[in-house]
Amino acid sequence: MKRPLTLIRQDLVLTWRNGLVFFTGVLLLIMLSLIWLLPESMSTEATEVIYDGSGDGHFEAYLRQMGAGDELFVGSGEELQAVLDDTSRGIGVIYEGDLQDPRFRLLTVGRLAEENLNLMEALLDTAVRTMRGERAPGDFDVTLLREPSDPVPLNLSIVPIALVFEVVLLGFTVGAVMIFQEKQEGANRAYRVSPGTTLDYIMAKNVMFTMMSVIYGGLLLFAAFRLDADYGPIMLLIILSSSMMTLIGLAIAVFFNNISEWFFVGIGVLIVNMLPIFSYTMPTFAPSWLTLIPSYPVLFGARELLFPTGKSEFLAPLLVQLLILNVIAFGLSYLAVDRKLMRAG
Repeated sequence: MKRPLTLIRQDLVLTWRNGLVFFTGVLLLIMLSLIWLLPESMSTEATEVIYDGSGDGHFEAYLRQMGAGDELFVGSGEELQAVLDDTSRGIGVIYEGDLQDPRFRLLTVGRLAEENLNLMEALLDTAVRTMRGERAPGDFDVTLLREPSDPVPLNLSIVPIALVFEVVLLGFTVGAVMIFQEKQEGANRAYRVSPGTTLDYIMAKNVMFTMMSVIYGGLLLFAAFRLDADYGPIMLLIILSSSMMTLIGLAIAVFFNNISEWFFVGIGVLIVNMLPIFSYTMPTFAPSWLTLIPSYPVLFGARELLFPTGKSEFLAPLLVQLLILNVIAFGLSYLAVDRKLMRAG
């Protein structure tokens, strides 16, 4: 253990001198700024307003009977237009005619999804048919599979993304930079004639960057959640994920001499690894091929640990999967480092 510890100390000194620790600190400050400056919520709902111009107010009376509040109704078309003028996103409904010949006009402000407009038209049609006696609202039994969870604050929703795509990838990117610098300075040639082994080299790099990821992730979690987060499972997830990506990064970086040669391959791996963000922001988009990317279960696992919804059975299989991937990544890293760095020529 003495040689790996010596290598870790040397690498820490190197990362400090080269400004890599400073760069990591800047990334952390950026993420903390986002958490502190972003609001907890941002209203995306459209303003809705209705004017019953039928004369006898039967449409407004029906909607009030169904539970609609005073804020939904106005007394004239001009008042309805004034309400819409004061909002950036809204929809106004003007009802005219009678039950036998109902006429609706929809006025919109801002960008509204076509699905929302279609839903509004369907609701208006259902209301008129119900008032005519043609159909009655059905009674539906609703069964909750689990207790509803609290809404996730907007500023905290970026924490799982930061943990998986910034904290975990620290060793992948910064590790590659260190390898290129060692090649340029000839440190690898000096290491070949030392008692150090391939295993020592890999262990030192992996432990150092995993340790940096743990510190980075711990500070980020504490700033966002204080002591309310379940640190044990989350840190275990960070350790296994960071170790895996660091090993993969080593296995790739040793085949290149500088950042320019590595750029397209490295960025390609990063892009593939970041694709699950689309499913995170759009949960309905989850094709089977996307779920095979290792970062997919890690991302949603981190979100579940930070914002529990009652799912607990995912953690053990995910940790086993990461352990297996770590073993595979270690084998690939060992072969690559041993053949490309530890052998002259």
